[in-house]
Amino acid sequence: MMDKSAQEEKRSTKTIIVSTSVWKSFETGDRYTTVLKNISLEINQGEFVILFGPSGCGKSTFLNTLIGLEHPDEGNIKFKDIDIWTLDSDERAVIRKRNVGIIYQQQNWIKSLNVLDNVALIGSLLGYDKEKSEALSMKKLELVGMTHRADYKPYELSSGEQQRISLARSLMSDPSLIIADEPTGNLDVKNGLKVMDILKELSDNGKTIVMVTHNPEYFEFADRVLFMLDGEIKKNVKVTKKNVDDLKRKTIEDLEKFIGDGQTEKDKEKQKAPHPLHYQDDVRKRGKEKFLQIIDSIKFVMVFTLSMILLLLLYFPVYVLEYLFFKKSRLSEKISNLIIKIFNRLEGEGKKEQSSINSWDLGEISLSHLAEKKSRSIITILGVGVGIGFITFLLSLGYGLENLVINEVAEIEEMQQVNVNPIVGSEVVLDKERYEIINGIEGVAETYPLINVAATIFYEDSQTDIVAYGVEPEYLSVTKETFLGGENFEGEQQEIVISEDVLSMLAITDIDSIIEQTLELEFIPVDEEEEIISGQDEDVAGVYDDRVEYVVSGVVSDGSSPIMYFSINDAMNLGVSNYSETLVVLDESADMTSVRMEIETLGMETSSVIDTVSQIEQFFLYLRIGLAVFGIVAFVIAVLGMINTLTVSLMERTREVGLLKAVGMRSREVKKLFITESMLIAFFGGASGVILGSVMGLIVSLVLSGVSISKGGEYLFISKIPLYLIVSVIVVSVLIGFITGLYPSKRAVKMSPLDALRYE
Repeated sequence: MMDKSAQEEKRSTKTIIVSTSVWKSFETGDRYTTVLKNISLEINQGEFVILFGPSGCGKSTFLNTLIGLEHPDEGNIKFKDIDIWTLDSDERAVIRKRNVGIIYQQQNWIKSLNVLDNVALIGSLLGYDKEKSEALSMKKLELVGMTHRADYKPYELSSGEQQRISLARSLMSDPSLIIADEPTGNLDVKNGLKVMDILKELSDNGKTIVMVTHNPEYFEFADRVLFMLDGEIKKNVKVTKKNVDDLKRKTIEDLEKFIGDGQTEKDKEKQKAPHPLHYQDDVRKRGKEKFLQIIDSIKFVMVFTLSMILLLLLYFPVYVLEYLFFKKSRLSEKISNLIIKIFNRLEGEGKKEQSSINSWDLGEISLSHLAEKKSRSIITILGVGVGIGFITFLLSLGYGLENLVINEVAEIEEMQQVNVNPIVGSEVVLDKERYEIINGIEGVAETYPLINVAATIFYEDSQTDIVAYGVEPEYLSVTKETFLGGENFEGEQQEIVISEDVLSMLAITDIDSIIEQTLELEFIPVDEEEEIISGQDEDVAGVYDDRVEYVVSGVVSDGSSPIMYFSINDAMNLGVSNYSETLVVLDESADMTSVRMEIETLGMETSSVIDTVSQIEQFFLYLRIGLAVFGIVAFVIAVLGMINTLTVSLMERTREVGLLKAVGMRSREVKKLFITESMLIAFFGGASGVILGSVMGLIVSLVLSGVSISKGGEYLFISKIPLYLIVSVIVVSVLIGFITGLYPSKRAVKMSPLDALRYE
């Protein structure tokens, strides 16, 4: 130990703390109890000051006013020439974080973190990255001889070990002031002396120590002893080798007599406190900060969601593979570090060292708390997951059924096709002139005209009336007709393609038997006014009272009615001068709506499979909304459970909140801490819900497919989850988590640090 002269040479005469006329009262019922009375005091840099007095005399209250935790009713306190009670709570928190180390008698820890992380937390609050914080915390633990306990949880250690770890934590910011509130109160003599030796060495090296104690044996470590009674400093005694033994001989029993008779009559008159001094906020500044907080919240939700999705898609699969097969690989660690860098860069925290804790570290604290309460966290996450899974499952059914129906209705190519017909009852016909105009419209790639005539097919002793379509051979290719046998007709020969229903009408069971067979046809062509053409002109081929032979080239599976296809040239030779309709195929880049409008200005009527698809989509939109309503009910129940969990979590962590505020965490960071925990629950609930919904949809599809296949059908995949639905579910889940976390986070922000630390 240094001798006094050497110590005094090291001491600076610079004043670090100035307390001027400080009064403090507490309301009890309709009265005020005054606990601090007109305290004026100066403390120099490097001093070791002991505050000594009986319980309830105001020692701890005075310490708390010195570091900005207890608001005085009157007077002011300057720390390094800064009047701390003209600052707001966050500004005072920053001063504590950078300049003050705090050691409490009753230890306060973040219970979900181990010793190393508890100490490193102060480094994170100062803006250090994880590696630097952990390295610095190991140095501080080495200083107090506790590196061998780095991986333990603090509450697993003895009181003496916890106190030394608390001391290491208080040194993380290299503080100029260390506040020790009865740091040896729960320790035995041996451990108490170890702590005092460390504090003395720190004081000798220029740290200012202000310590509350009930033990006069510690006077020899101090430079000054302040004796308090009834809220006043009665004696301010400088400790020397000569008087330390006299001071120690004074017992607690005769302390009152030694330092005075207590309150004067004048002091007793001052029982009711004046209105406390408060930080005067600027309304415009507050409004601007509120707006910036909203922007920051939106940005945080987006960055958080992106980072969690990256973790889910990249980190976790690689981590599982490493754990199972490639234990020596460090790829998952590299991916994790990359995601952290992306997160910090997007948060604006990656360009330079910050002076506050980053959101990623807050997320790790929240995640560690969820891991600490595994059973409750899993149940809460599963509750959210079941609600979201039910919604996802129902929506996947809606999308799957819609997709199934649309695939039955239309192929992709058909989405670019338009059928053009004359309006029924109109005198406007689809003649060659209008056909050429339609063919020349911008966006029209190809046109396939069609002539509709009635006909009768004769085969052996059977005959049947059918609808005959005169078309170009390419028409059947464009319309994706499915051939059950044979092939398409050639335009220059008298060939036909018949539908499967024609075979049924003619009692033909073997498709191959009809291919290349000759059928007799009798056409009944009609003019534009739907009247039968006379047919007395012998130059007109195939009039209704003459039979014409055609060879069957193919059979298609068109099950709408008995129909056949033949060459459009043959149809025109029947004397029909106008087209019944035309199939218009658009370019991929064409706007169908504008093309249809231009065609309709010619007096034509247009239709497309898109019309049917739109009706189907509209129906399933309403169906999905209805299904989602049922799912939301389940989700709301899950959210209520999440709110309950977060509220219970807040009550359990009340002392932690007090600790975090005391060591310098700002309100915004406290708020973000609890919101992050809520968003983590919601994210994992959303992700598990998507997985659960997908599995449920797959199971239903497999069951229905089994039934379908057993009856000669095909596989039915009736569940479909689009990528945008997955992303939307997760984003909405995180957003719900953010909103859900607002209530407990606001409660945490409003907590008084001291009230929270006293919470049992």
